Amino acid sequence: MAELKLSRINKKPFVIAFFYALITIFAVFHHEIWADEAQVWMLTKYISLPELFPHLVNEGHPPFFYLIVMPFAKLFNNIIWMQLICWFSSVLAIFLLWNNSKFSSLTKAVITLSAPFIYFFPTIARSYSIIPLFVFLLAIFHDKTKEHPFVYTFLLIALTHTHVIMAMFTFLLFIRFLYINIYLPYKNKEKQDKKYIISSILIILGFFGLFIQLVGTTSSNVYITFRDDDKVAALARIIFAFIFGSMDAYYIKSHANYFNFWTISYCLIYMATFALMAIMLFKNNKKLFLLFLIPSLFQIAVYTITYNQLVLPTRIFTLYTIIIFAFWILFKEDNFSETGFLSKKKNIKAIFTLFFALMIFNGIKSYYADVAFDYSASK
Repeated sequence: MAELKLSRINKKPFVIAFFYALITIFAVFHHEIWADEAQVWMLTKYISLPELFPHLVNEGHPPFFYLIVMPFAKLFNNIIWMQLICWFSSVLAIFLLWNNSKFSSLTKAVITLSAPFIYFFPTIARSYSIIPLFVFLLAIFHDKTKEHPFVYTFLLIALTHTHVIMAMFTFLLFIRFLYINIYLPYKNKEKQDKKYIISSILIILGFFGLFIQLVGTTSSNVYITFRDDDKVAALARIIFAFIFGSMDAYYIKSHANYFNFWTISYCLIYMATFALMAIMLFKNNKKLFLLFLIPSLFQIAVYTITYNQLVLPTRIFTLYTIIIFAFWILFKEDNFSETGFLSKKKNIKAIFTLFFALMIFNGIKSYYADVAFDYSASK
């Protein structure tokens, strides 16, 4: 737990988190609750704990976020408590970003001001909001699975049961956990430590529980069938949503297809930076590249097969937390070959920073619209 200890010297993370909290709470208090947000609150308030698990099969979401919200829903009548849970999770995530990552101050500032973190995660009260916190904690404990196996186990299970689209990411981290703590000791003929075996069993049970729920969800949730059976058209719509969701959330909501110089320029720059980030990961750390690529393809597959008509920005931005994770570990290990353009640390930092800088306008616009207009972000 040493990395989580608060520094007596570096006050910057506290100051940044404090001002970030002030800025984002203003939007939270002006945000009008929309259907999916209200659904979670109403369920957790009026359904009992034994009834929750069988009912969640119909919701299409794992239980962890509901379990966090339920005590507050039972005790209080104001949905602001659920909003505060999501907001506080984002504040903690930003604190961890500034306190524990090895990114430059400029990169941290750009991520903080980007659309996911300045507006969507802290303001829209859904399970997506707590994903960054768990992803950042997993980045902190990435090289500490031996010292803290049960903490790591909890983080993997919690993230897996926050949203199904993170399941492939957590599964790959689990494979790595098994390799380091079970396979290598076995290969080296070392005595197996029971705590790693117990952790592995708990994680497997967590994945099994998710699988059981998914089997029921595919036949009971109406949104699973809310899709385009033309898979080519569905894939094109998803790629379109991924690109424009980062630039301007309103392109998704209005299904706008108006192209101007700014739109075309953004598309080209976005796709170029996204491709460069993938290539840079591949050139510098192929394991991190796979940890980025496979969950990305998994998310696209989930959207293509299921609710490809409704790929909202918050879903898109969960993929960006995985990107942050991959580069967090890359910069943490600080193992750059510096042999070419794609392997130089300063170039990687520049491309990664540019990628999140592209989303700042989207965040400011969405933030302003929710504060200034009624129902702008929840219509």
